[in-house]
Amino acid sequence: MNREFYYKDYYKTLGVNREAGSEEIKKAFRQLALQCHPDRNPGDKNAEERFKSVSEAYGVLIDPEKRRTYELIQQRGADAAVGSGFRYTQEDIFGDMFRNRDFGTPRKIFSEICSEIRERTISSRI
Repeated sequence: MNREFYYKDYYKTLGVNREAGSEEIKKAFRQLALQCHPDRNPGDKNAEERFKSVSEAYGVLIDPEKRRTYELIQQRGADAAVGSGFRYTQEDIFGDMFRNRDFGTPRKIFSEICSEIRERTISSRI
């Protein structure tokens, strides 16, 4: 597991508090993803990195099991991660979001974000 993971504050990344529910997390993600999506910011590496960070935070906080493990690791540090079996990468999170049937809502949110970006792009060209 990447050491920098222990220092990431996914709540701060999404701008929500630790008690935020799934609807608040989804809303925050959607707003931030629309702002920094690479299709809306072509060639902007900072926006691309921000989008990755926002997506990563969303992927962990929206999944109850990953969120519990994340919070445990944040509270107890590296020792908690060793015994938890928590394997974490951005690829794992995106894979879960698009392959796992339990993640139907995130798939829908990404689809809606892409549709909204396309609509805004088309309307701005007219």
